[in-house]
Amino acid sequence: MRTMKSVVLPAAAALCLLVPSFSAFAQAAPAPTAQTAKKGKTVKFTLQNTTKAPIALKSGDDQISLAAGESRAVKIPAGTRITTVADSSTGPSGTVVTEVTEDMGGATVNLR
Repeated sequence: MRTMKSVVLPAAAALCLLVPSFSAFAQAAPAPTAQTAKKGKTVKFTLQNTTKAPIALKSGDDQISLAAGESRAVKIPAGTRITTVADSSTGPSGTVVTEVTEDMGGATVNLR
């Protein structure tokens, strides 16, 4: 009985000390699905400014400027949000204009 206590108690103590470090490691490690979800399939479509004023947009780290009536073909990964950079007719700065989906391939997005 004594030998069992001398083995079980140190093993239980060691386990109690290791469990928090493993759970901290699991929280710090990024999930592989989160990394792949951010980089979706690249979608090619057209942005068209149908307003009478220029529009400045941001797609990820890239800026897109469209003059009044201008169209531009773009290639953007699916899941990326396109937002306004400055106040415009589409809304205040930071307004989400659209989120790119794979269904948008070959389409034209009219900005009003």
